[in-house]
Amino acid sequence: MNILEQFGRNVHWKTGKLLWGKYVDPEGLPELFLGDGAPAKHVRKQHPPAGIDNLNLKTVDTFFIPKMGRFTVDFSGYFQVTRGNPSTNEWGTATVYVNFTDLRLFGQDPKLGAITVDLNPNVISAGNTFPASEGLPGGSVANAACSINVAARFTLHDLNMTLFNKTPIILKNDDVQGIPTIGEGGKADVRALPLYKWGAPDEDFVGYVQELEYKVGAYMGRDEALMYKASRNPRDMARFKAMLAKR
Repeated sequence: MNILEQFGRNVHWKTGKLLWGKYVDPEGLPELFLGDGAPAKHVRKQHPPAGIDNLNLKTVDTFFIPKMGRFTVDFSGYFQVTRGNPSTNEWGTATVYVNFTDLRLFGQDPKLGAITVDLNPNVISAGNTFPASEGLPGGSVANAACSINVAARFTLHDLNMTLFNKTPIILKNDDVQGIPTIGEGGKADVRALPLYKWGAPDEDFVGYVQELEYKVGAYMGRDEALMYKASRNPRDMARFKAMLAKR
């Protein structure tokens, strides 16, 4: 039984993917890149119209693999967020639904070797911002928070192994200052989240994510984002970087 059969009633009708939240339809939304559609200045506590953000991302992931040990790995790369319109125009009352629609991170560990992180293609990683508290006395604006359920794959190239999570990696930010959350980040709610072998979800877990911290960077240029999107491993990344440097 594959993951779609196992959770069939939660499969989104349009995409055929397992849905971990609310679907955001990207049709007709503008893709936003640095110098190409993205605002020249990031404005805090104002809701921009719906769009598809292409952003820099850094994470620090701590894994534990039995009989191998504990590993803390720095990752950097790109992710794409499809973002809907806010439910209201007020910062303190609005909800904004988002889907992670692409992810490509690269890291290196002395023992595990090169690692690439991308999204599970069978799952829609979804979440939303929401008012973190009601309006405060004196008319001050309530803060916003966000939570996103991420379905990821971790490819350990040197070990010829891809791992994935069956339950969400929940990225949280309890004090959102701007949308998109450029310059912001937080810790994921993982709680020793098990990782399973891709293609063998019914076998015992291989290891787990103990901790994960993340930080969202600025908008990425179109050429650089396309370079990340096309890279399936560190060799691809190095080749595309060399090509981009020659332009």
